[in-house]
Amino acid sequence: MATAGILWHEWGEEAFRKAKELKKPILMDVSAAWCHWCHEMDQTSYSDKEVIRIVNSSFVAIRVDTDQRPDINRRYNVGGWPSTVFLTPDGGVITGATYVPPDQMRILLRQVSEQFSRSSERRIPKASAKTSTLEVRSYVPHLEPDISDLVTNDVLNVVIRSYDNVYGGFGDQPKFPQPDVVSFVLQEYAISKDQGLQLILTRTLDNMAEGGMYDREEGGFFRYSTRRDWTAPHYEKILEDNARLLSIYLDAYQILGKSSYKELAEQIIQYVDDTLSNGPIGGFFGSQDADEEYYRYNSSEREGKSPPKVDKTIYIGQNALMVNAYLKASAVLHRRDLRDFAGKTINFLLEKCRDENGVMYHYHDEEGAKFPHLLIDQVCMARVLLEGYMHFSETSYLQLAIDMTQSMLDVFYEPRTGGFYDTVMEKNPMGAMRQREKIIDENSHAAEHLLRLYDLTNVEEYSEKAKATLGVFQDTFKAYGVMASCYARAARMLTTPSVKITVVGRQGDANTEALRETSLTFYACRRSVQILDPSIERDRIGALGYQVSEVPTAYVCVGQTCIEPSQDPKELAAKLAGITSKG
Repeated sequence: MATAGILWHEWGEEAFRKAKELKKPILMDVSAAWCHWCHEMDQTSYSDKEVIRIVNSSFVAIRVDTDQRPDINRRYNVGGWPSTVFLTPDGGVITGATYVPPDQMRILLRQVSEQFSRSSERRIPKASAKTSTLEVRSYVPHLEPDISDLVTNDVLNVVIRSYDNVYGGFGDQPKFPQPDVVSFVLQEYAISKDQGLQLILTRTLDNMAEGGMYDREEGGFFRYSTRRDWTAPHYEKILEDNARLLSIYLDAYQILGKSSYKELAEQIIQYVDDTLSNGPIGGFFGSQDADEEYYRYNSSEREGKSPPKVDKTIYIGQNALMVNAYLKASAVLHRRDLRDFAGKTINFLLEKCRDENGVMYHYHDEEGAKFPHLLIDQVCMARVLLEGYMHFSETSYLQLAIDMTQSMLDVFYEPRTGGFYDTVMEKNPMGAMRQREKIIDENSHAAEHLLRLYDLTNVEEYSEKAKATLGVFQDTFKAYGVMASCYARAARMLTTPSVKITVVGRQGDANTEALRETSLTFYACRRSVQILDPSIERDRIGALGYQVSEVPTAYVCVGQTCIEPSQDPKELAAKLAGITSKG
């Protein structure tokens, strides 16, 4: 995304040192490969000769890719992409905007430059409090976290109030899919079977699929709609969005039984296979660019026209989300090919995207893997290893998940107050990166992972750390509104008895695999599945109290209560159907 003329620097010590030595303010552009208005600003403002002259003479210019550095974006984004942010040489925010046309950009550059030069200390006195203080935020410890169903109920009421009862979705416009919110409502409907929640789900899922948000010609969801009725999409397609939505439509098909959701899931998979899949070696590409003109045409009219560019960067966390969705789809849709590609991708991520300490990098491009500093990549990968263990019975995946979780606890967890910081403190952090933050959604995902790992290992520390992590936000979650949905989902998981399904049978045996698939297609708020092979783990089977039979057998326990074992997949499915998702 380099722009000819402007001397762009990467975020780092060199750029900040240069700004201090030259006593110049910083112009920082936070953009993305998929961002239409970022490209527009490159072609207009950043290609304007006078803008280029002023920037190169009076500023140090830094360009940040929001996908490659979400930690910087989180601290400096001023309302969208592009984010045009002016900083002092120590990283405090002077002012900011999003897209700025050339005429306005020239004026803004001169104003900032003149204001900065008039400051005797070369610092703007009214720099943003968010980034000018650069202090580590304090968190109040909760020695006895109180996480109950009241948390879930409070957030659910907020979600219901924000629901758009005409067009579905939540809020007004612009209208985003908000998969964490939809996933939370799905979970609550599965527990309560409340008809009001069913209406929220069907209207939201149907209108998203039937409106302009979904590409009926080539498949895949666009990022969001500028209109409340879903009819005016922004045309970029993001891997993460399609991974989350694929998982949701699969869950919705299982819970609500609508065949249209199954068909849509299959179409999303086809789009990903055709456009975002790195077929030969495994992995998924990050995004496909927005191109409004291209999407005006139907399929036959698009023939001969170049499709929007694909960013072939492989983002580890996003890949893990899509692998999870593919594994779920392999069971729900009975497609072994999806399971195979998911396994290939897991192995690619493990082989090419870990550092020497076993920490996952953030992304992999043509130059290799980079930036092993973010919590969310560790959480997503640790979770996918657990899913891989449940689908493949690879004990190495379980051990790697344990090792990765321990690394997360060692590097990101804050034992005094609980919870995880979002990033590793770099050796010489610049600007707002001196402040580590605990992000509610990332901590919620971490807590969910810890509970899943506890269900498979019975290690009490994982459950205790999950509770402490959620406790960090028990006094503040209401301030997040519907964005606390992921927190409420994790809180429900904490307070819900687990459904543990253990199949004792030889791996590869047809009956064992049939029981596994039946188990994996059971939707529950909190569910774990594992295969114990008598030829490998006979001692462990006996220690856990299970019997070894010539016929593969499924044992199901809900909390501390176990039901009669099953050897027939249909019988197992019927018994599981009799268990409420809450246990």
